[in-house]
Amino acid sequence: MVAVALVVTVLAAGLGYYLVTGSSRNGKPIVVASFYPYYFVALSVGGDRVNVLNLVPPGVEPHDWEPSPLAVKAIYDARVFVYNGYVETYLPRVLAELPNTGLILVNTSSGLPTRIAENGQIDPHVWLDPVLMRLIVGKVATALIRSDPAGSLYYDTNAASLNASLATLHSAFTDGLASCNLRTIVVAHEAFDYLSARYGLTVVSIQGLSPDAEPTPQKIQEILDTVHRTGVKYLFYETLVSPQVAQTLADEAHIQTMVLDPLEGIASDRIAQGANYLTIMRDTNLPNLRTALECA
Repeated sequence: MVAVALVVTVLAAGLGYYLVTGSSRNGKPIVVASFYPYYFVALSVGGDRVNVLNLVPPGVEPHDWEPSPLAVKAIYDARVFVYNGYVETYLPRVLAELPNTGLILVNTSSGLPTRIAENGQIDPHVWLDPVLMRLIVGKVATALIRSDPAGSLYYDTNAASLNASLATLHSAFTDGLASCNLRTIVVAHEAFDYLSARYGLTVVSIQGLSPDAEPTPQKIQEILDTVHRTGVKYLFYETLVSPQVAQTLADEAHIQTMVLDPLEGIASDRIAQGANYLTIMRDTNLPNLRTALECA
C-alpha cells in the first residue's frame, strides 16, 4: 500500500490525474502541453471539453528537463500535443517512436518570427511577447477544433477571450514602458529578447539560453561596463533558478536585484494563490520593469 500511495503522489505532482492506463477522465480527450505557457493556453482555450496535462511539474525549469516513461506515454496517448519546438530537446527521440498516428502535433513556434541568441541558436522564448502569444493561441484553437469539430464554437469563444486579454496586456506594456528614463535591462537568463524587442528595450544577459550556464569573465565585465555606462540600478533574476550568480554580480556592481519572471513554470504555491501567465506578466513583470527603467 505504501508503494501504491507513493506512485499516486508522484503522478499527482507531475501529470495530474493521468494514470499509467492512459485513459481520459470523464471521457474527455487528453491534450498534453510540453511546459507551462503552452499548458496555460491549452487550458484556457480547451476549458471543460478537454483534460490538459502539463508535462513539466510545477516549479521545475524546462530547459534541461527529460520526460519519464509516464510522460512519454502521456504524449503517445494524447489527442493533441502542444509544444514550443525549440526547448524540448527530447522531442525528436520521442516522436521517432510515436505509435499514435492520430496524434495532432502543434509546433507553436512554426512560422513565427525568431530571434537569434548570442550563441547563434534560435531563442525559444516567444511566449514572452504578448503579440506572438496571440498567434500561439490561434494555433492551439485550430488544433482543438480539428480534434473536436463539435466544440468549434466553444474553442473559438475561449480563444477570442484569451486573445482579448493578451491584447489588453500588450497595451499595458506599450503604455507602461513608453516614457522611461532608461531603456536597458540586465537579466540573469537570456530569455527576454522577444519582450525587449517588442517594447523597444535593450537587454543584456548574464547567462545564456540555459539559465544554468555560467557567465564568462568577459560577460561579467560586459555587465559591469553596461551598468556603469547606462546607469542601470537593478539586475533581474528569475524565480525557478538560484539567484546566487545574479546577486553576486549585483553586489559587485553595487546595484539591487529584482524578479523578472520568464514564465517557464510556476511553483505550486503560486498556482494555489491564483497566479497565471496574465497575472504575473501584468502584476509582477510590468511593474518591476517600470521601477527598474524609471518610467513616468
